[in-house]
Amino acid sequence: MSSVMTQEPMSPVRRQEVDAVSPVGSLASAFWEEPRQPCIPTPDEIRVLAYHKWVAAGCPPGDGVNFWLEAEQELIHQLQLGHVSAEHESCRSM
Repeated sequence: MSSVMTQEPMSPVRRQEVDAVSPVGSLASAFWEEPRQPCIPTPDEIRVLAYHKWVAAGCPPGDGVNFWLEAEQELIHQLQLGHVSAEHESCRSM
C-alpha cells in the first residue's frame, strides 16, 4: 500500500489589493498631456469635395474611390497647414 498524503485546503489569504499602476499613472499624468486628436476631415467634407472632383472629371463611371481618397488627402493636407475654419468640429478642442 502506498501512503498518500492529503492536505486540508488552506483558507484563502486575504491580501490588500494594491493597484500598482495608479501611482505611476497619476505621476505620468502630471508630466504628460493627453495626446490631442489630430484634425481630421469629416465624412461630409470629404464627400462634398469628392463629388466636385468627380463632376470636374466629367462624371466618369465607377465607384469613385479615387475621388474620395484624393479629396481626403487634400483636406488632411489643408488641415495640417492650418487652413481650416473656426467651426471645424474636430479642431474645436485644439
